[in-house]
Amino acid sequence: MTQPNTGPNRQQYPHPMQQEQAVGAFWQWWAEKGASALADMFRGGPRQEEILHELNALITQISPHLVFEFASGDSAGLDSEFLFILTAEGVAEYRAPARRWMLSAPEADATWSYSDLRLPGDSFGVMMGDANVSAHDLRFSVHKGATAVDLEVYHPAFTQLRSSSERGEVAPSEEDQPTVEQLGFVLLDIAFGERAVELWMDTIAFTKTPGASATLEDVRGVLDEYDARFSDDNGDMDQWVVFNDEQAGNYYVGRIHPPLKPLAAPLLDVHVRIDVPFEATEKGMPTQEAQHELFDLEDAFEKKIVEHSAHIGPVDHVGKLVAVETFVGTRAFHFYVGGTTGLLEELQQVAEQYRALPADAKISGEAVIDPAWRRVQDLCI
Repeated sequence: MTQPNTGPNRQQYPHPMQQEQAVGAFWQWWAEKGASALADMFRGGPRQEEILHELNALITQISPHLVFEFASGDSAGLDSEFLFILTAEGVAEYRAPARRWMLSAPEADATWSYSDLRLPGDSFGVMMGDANVSAHDLRFSVHKGATAVDLEVYHPAFTQLRSSSERGEVAPSEEDQPTVEQLGFVLLDIAFGERAVELWMDTIAFTKTPGASATLEDVRGVLDEYDARFSDDNGDMDQWVVFNDEQAGNYYVGRIHPPLKPLAAPLLDVHVRIDVPFEATEKGMPTQEAQHELFDLEDAFEKKIVEHSAHIGPVDHVGKLVAVETFVGTRAFHFYVGGTTGLLEELQQVAEQYRALPADAKISGEAVIDPAWRRVQDLCI
């Protein structure tokens, strides 16, 4: 369990150390000439092709799938003249390199602010040809889940576009047009910001059929409910949700730490699962004594994460316990850890010291590179 096995293609997803080096090279270039040259250009100076070429090359070195954008600071309610956004554009695997870039950014000043997420803005429209498509015209059907919301999304402009699922030859007039899904996600980001879209929206379906009636303000209220429930005053996620089931006479109990989304802790890119057998009742649940031992083990895991983080950085940059499953004589602990933090080995040592096992039982586990947190998506409710 000490070496995580396969994950994304390494050419597409550079090693964290490579990302750090590329981020350092970017910010050195930015301080030396990038910031001033781009500000001059956006104030009406001549287009600087060499600077734009260098910018693109440096961003590609961080990760080839990141997208950079510029906006006026006041469009996002900021005091800076310009806003530089470097986003993974909804692709979960590339949140980590974008966050590393953001964590190394200089302090915002009168000229530049920085973000690795599209921020909700005061400008609620995008141009599609000669038409201004307004996010205010979005309408929704809302289905609230325990930890996220499912949405059906309608906009009148969708009727003029092809869906990504539609087959057939593309007419010349459609070649430069976005799909329904592309326009839809852009409008959602404009209206709610990437953070809310990725943390609190689960299934999103776009429709060309009118009928949905919920407005932007209605959906904002729902998203605010999730934020209030699962975030503390500092914006940290601190609540657990418990759910259970029974199949073939055996109980199942799950406990998750929402949201189970990589944006909750983008630098944690390795999924660690540790399966611990226990003395069970006839329903597959732990005996009273076993339950106490398992809670002590969980406390030991949590204590180790905090201790290890004290030498490295914030807990959300090092590791966290995100879910616990109990079923048929086994408790499965699900962690996400930073692949270069050394926490994986520390968790393994804690597990190896656990002695309250049934006769002949052994603790097992796996570590898998999983920056998109796919290994826990079936636990989302």
